[in-house]
Amino acid sequence: MEKNKRVEEYERTAMRYYEDGKLDECVNLTAALLKEDPYLMGSLVLLLSSYRKELFRTGDHGAGARQITELLGRAFYDYNTLKDRLFVLRAAMRARYRGVVTALRETFSQEEWKIVERALLGENSSEGQKANGPRIVLFYSGVESFDFFTDQLRDKLQKKGCEVFVLDLGKIGVLKDGSFEEDERFERFLLDKVDGVVCFDGLGIRSEDMVQIWDEHQAVTVDIFMDPPLRFHPVLEMHPKDYHLFCCDREHVEYVKKYFKEEVPIVDFMPHVGVLPEGEIRKIPYRERKYDILFSGTYYSPESKFKQAERTVPKDSDAHEVYARAFENMKADGSLSVWKGIMLTLEQLGWELSGHDLKTLLWGAEAMDWAVRMYYRESVVTVLAEAGMEICLLGEGWENHPAAELNNVHRVAGQVPYRETLTYMADARINLNVMPGFKDGTHDRIFNTLLQRSVPLTDSSAWIDENFMDGVDIALYDLKQLEKLPEIARKLLEDDELAERIIENGYQKVAGTLTWDLCSQWILDVIRGNGK
Repeated sequence: MEKNKRVEEYERTAMRYYEDGKLDECVNLTAALLKEDPYLMGSLVLLLSSYRKELFRTGDHGAGARQITELLGRAFYDYNTLKDRLFVLRAAMRARYRGVVTALRETFSQEEWKIVERALLGENSSEGQKANGPRIVLFYSGVESFDFFTDQLRDKLQKKGCEVFVLDLGKIGVLKDGSFEEDERFERFLLDKVDGVVCFDGLGIRSEDMVQIWDEHQAVTVDIFMDPPLRFHPVLEMHPKDYHLFCCDREHVEYVKKYFKEEVPIVDFMPHVGVLPEGEIRKIPYRERKYDILFSGTYYSPESKFKQAERTVPKDSDAHEVYARAFENMKADGSLSVWKGIMLTLEQLGWELSGHDLKTLLWGAEAMDWAVRMYYRESVVTVLAEAGMEICLLGEGWENHPAAELNNVHRVAGQVPYRETLTYMADARINLNVMPGFKDGTHDRIFNTLLQRSVPLTDSSAWIDENFMDGVDIALYDLKQLEKLPEIARKLLEDDELAERIIENGYQKVAGTLTWDLCSQWILDVIRGNGK
């Protein structure tokens, strides 16, 4: 009993060394423990994890993994026995050290490996069923819409012959029923090479450990930014080597190329896509729909969002002054993105920033980004509400909107799952959209609206102007002329023929070019090396 307590204390100390980056100390302590008892799984996992991290930092992870495998055989284990090889293999899997796993696999005969696979995967495990196509990892990140997108991609990629594993980031390292269930599933999938990794906003590649895993597998990483890149500077600076970034706004692509050209050599534009209904979907006649105008999304007061900037910059600081002035500039001119709004403000102030200082200022602008989004959501809804239009609001926070108490403003529901939002969209004649500051990009709300056979009424962007035509396959309004918005909405509600024509034309365009099936193919082409 005393020995067990002493070992546990030493392993906790080794873990602290590892977490603090004191890898030499961790190696020395775990090696000492293994000399006393080579079958301490926790110690061996920490030892291998430390070696993996150190060798990746030095860039010597290929040959180094084989040397470590041989070292373990000389120092602690007898590779002539299946028991010892299997023990080290399990530890290498838990350490997610692919190089050691690969080196050990070569020591097993075909018959032995069949025994190992049964031991690791189970006789009837579906995880043992292999597909012919690339092996791809996706993620559940806890962001409900992103998790929905992951499900869409998994379905489409599997239909294209890919072997797909969805890693739930919220369950990694969580003990359940005496085991780390998600970790074990992940470790089993990592037994064979991973070809591709697909994530949203860097969720799944943000930690050093994850970067090392994907680099060791030489996996192609596809990162899809759903928000402006100024929010994700750390991801742009640290990511797997074979990194392909997609942005939903061409201005975002320009931003990355300007400030992160060396770190991110491959960045391209990828439009949002919509969910194409499957099977027999009842089309609700235009006049019989429940909602005249529906807006789906959250609302916070712009001021409350902007105040959050004070969490990172003092109110009396130069940075706060830039954000405050930029906020006013963007409220006065709806054509400005956050990036261009900040650059205009610096020009007005006569301040010249470059390099690290400018990038730090841009990175800290998330609160202002949210404030601008909410300002225009508030403005658009206010104009329609005060004009007497029946408007329905789906999402959190709308009870705080200035027009919330008007009789013609209705709260349909609070936050609902992404999939349910589509059902609400299908029961509205008009689905209102306010672009989230994407001045040369797209938004999935527009495409989902058309695929649910409703009219999207939205402000525009340079990309939308190039690919859609107002009154033909989309309905547009101008943030600079919001006084005209009620008239545009009334025309769509009264002219069934116009609305139906827009819906049909827009549906045909989106169904043929902007769906999750096509998105999965773009991603698969990148993973296979064929480009988007």
